[in-house]
Order: sequence, then structure tokens, then C-alpha cells
Amino acid sequence: MFPKLENDIKFKQDLDLFNNALARCPKEYYKTLESLITQLKSDAKQLDAGHDGFAGGFLDPRTLIDVKSSLTYNRTKIFNLLRKLNLNN
Repeated sequence: MFPKLENDIKFKQDLDLFNNALARCPKEYYKTLESLITQLKSDAKQLDAGHDGFAGGFLDPRTLIDVKSSLTYNRTKIFNLLRKLNLNN
């Protein structure tokens, strides 16, 4: 029905960037960055499941809006942290 976010090229590139930065991340920020990345992946899976046509045809728009907001918020936090740590390249 809708294209899967987890299959999107830009999303995959962002995840690669985040995982590479995680490998170079200082210890004091490692857990924070790791949890943000985990939450981002979880939000993407929820969003994909919510748009799945095989879910019985029932979509909860409010839940999807909340998940989309969480995904955007976490992505922004990750990029801000990478910028702060100078790991965004």
C-alpha cells in the first residue's frame, strides 16, 4: 500500500551514518545515542506496520501521528548530538 520507511534509501543512509557515528562515539554519549537510534528504528517499524494494508484495514491516525512526531523528534536529536560531537560526516 504505502512504501516502507525501512526500505527507503534516505532512511538507510541515515541509519548507516548513525551506526558509523555510534562506533566512534565517546563513552559518555554512547548509551544516549544508542537508545535514540533504537527508538528511531522502533518508530519506523511502528509506522510501517500502521501503513500495512494487511493490518485488517484499521488505521489509528492518532497513533501514527504520535509515532511520526516521535520519529522526527528522535532523528533531530540524533543529528544535533552528532553535530555537537562533530561526528556528522
